[in-house]
Amino acid sequence: MNRVRRTGIGPTVEKECCTLHRKGEWIMSKRFWMGLAVGVITVGFLIGGAGPAEAKYPEKPVTIVAFTGPGGGGDLFARQAGRGLQNVLGKPIMTENRPGGSGAIAMQFAATARPDGYTLLGVTNTLLITPLRQETPKRISDFIPIARMVLDPMVLYVRADSKYDANSFLNEVKNGDGNLKIGCPQAGSPETIAIEALKKQYGGKLHMVPFTDSTKAMTAVLGGDVVASMGELAELNAQILAKSVKILFALTTKRIPQFPDMPTFVEKGYPNVVTDKFRGLVAPKGTPPEVIKILEDACKKALDDPDYKKLYTNNLQSPAYLNGQEFGAFMKEQEARYKAYFDSLKK
Repeated sequence: MNRVRRTGIGPTVEKECCTLHRKGEWIMSKRFWMGLAVGVITVGFLIGGAGPAEAKYPEKPVTIVAFTGPGGGGDLFARQAGRGLQNVLGKPIMTENRPGGSGAIAMQFAATARPDGYTLLGVTNTLLITPLRQETPKRISDFIPIARMVLDPMVLYVRADSKYDANSFLNEVKNGDGNLKIGCPQAGSPETIAIEALKKQYGGKLHMVPFTDSTKAMTAVLGGDVVASMGELAELNAQILAKSVKILFALTTKRIPQFPDMPTFVEKGYPNVVTDKFRGLVAPKGTPPEVIKILEDACKKALDDPDYKKLYTNNLQSPAYLNGQEFGAFMKEQEARYKAYFDSLKK
C-alpha cells in the first residue's frame, strides 16, 4: 500500500521542492568549482606575474656591423667600442664586416636586420655623405640614433722619407704640374670632400686616387704609388709609432692636443678642408625604446670603462658622448652641411 508523506503542501508540491533542492545542490557545486578555479588562477597570477616574464636585454651576443674591412676605421671602432660595451652589458659584442659601396652595403644589411637590439651599425660621416652622392636603398634616416661616442681626428700624411713638409706640399698643390697624386680611402668619404675642396681652391692641380679602404690607401703611400693620403690617426697609429709615415696637416677645426705642432688646413687658409670625424652607433627602425635606452646608457658607461678608455686614448680619439636625441640632431646638421657643399659644386 502506497503511503504519501504528509507535509502539508501536497505530493506534487513536495516533488517540485525536492527537484529544486537537487538543482540547488548542483548550482552550489558549480559555483564551488568555479570559485576554486578562479582562486587557483589568482594565486598563480600573484606568484608568476601578469604574464610571461619579460626577457632582460641582452640575453645573447650583440653584433656591430662595420662598413669597412678589417683594419679600417669602421672596423677598429666596432671592435674597440664593442669591448667597452661588452664589459658594461655582460654579453659578447661581435663585429661583422660588410664593406663596399662606401657604406651602402652595411646600411642595407643592418637596416633590414630584425629590430631587436642585437644588430647595430657603427656610423661615421661617410654614411651621411654616400646617399647624397649616389642612390642607396637605405640611409641614416632608416635608423634610430643610439649615441655618439668619440671623435676620430683625420690627417694628411706622406711617407716618412718624403721631401714634402706642410709648406712645400701646399706650394706643390698650388704651383705644380697637376700630377700630384693623393690617395683617398673610399669614394664618397669625408676625405673625398676634403680633397675636392682642396682641388676646387686651386683649380684641380692635384690628382685624387680612390681606394676601397684606408689600408689600401696607406699601402699605396708606403709603396710610393701615391705621394700622400688622408686618413684617421687611429688607423695610422702603428705607422706613426714605427716612424714610417709623416703627418703634414690635421683636418680638424683646431689643432690636435697630442700633436700641438701639427698645423691645420684652417689656419693655412683652407676652411673647407675640415672634417671633424665622429663615431657612433645606430639601430634599425622599430627597435624597442627600452632597448635603445639600455644601449644609450651603456655607451656612456663604456667611455669610462678602463679597457675601452685605454684603446681610444692610445688611438688618439677623443670621447664625445651625445645621447640618442642629441646625436640625431647632430647628424641632421652634418647632413645639411654636406648637402649644401655638394649643391655648391653644381654652380
